[in-house]
Amino acid sequence: MKRKFRLLSSTLAFSSLFPSCVVNHCTNYIVPGHFEGTDAEDETRRFSLDILPIDEGDLLAAEGLNVVSDTVREGMHYSLDFREILLDGSTIRYDFIGLEDAYNSKGTPAAYRDSQKNWLCPMGTDSLDIDRKGSSFYSIDYEADGIDVYVYFKNV
Repeated sequence: MKRKFRLLSSTLAFSSLFPSCVVNHCTNYIVPGHFEGTDAEDETRRFSLDILPIDEGDLLAAEGLNVVSDTVREGMHYSLDFREILLDGSTIRYDFIGLEDAYNSKGTPAAYRDSQKNWLCPMGTDSLDIDRKGSSFYSIDYEADGIDVYVYFKNV
């Protein structure tokens, strides 16, 4: 429960920095790219997150596995590759299954939850220069597949 509160409060805090809203959510829309971060409770655990735009056909073909539709920018769909980077350089992939809008209400920050209750939250997206390194952030709270991590990501 403590993690859920931290996730919600950090998402709200970051999104409050950007007062202009678009469509039905604040500016924390999904930004593609390569992101890296460490577990908030164990900084020796490193993770990567790759987000790539896909078309609607690819979205449907994935059947909800590691894909998400942006609730802010209608018609934008993305594939996700969330991995833990082990000390030897190998990786373990963790899956999101059926990510959907967690809040579905106007004026709230966009956040997504999957069928396993894992969270993906875009945070503090800089709508003026989304490609600038360090300008886009995500948090993931993942408690499936035998792990329990809370990771802040920034684009690198």
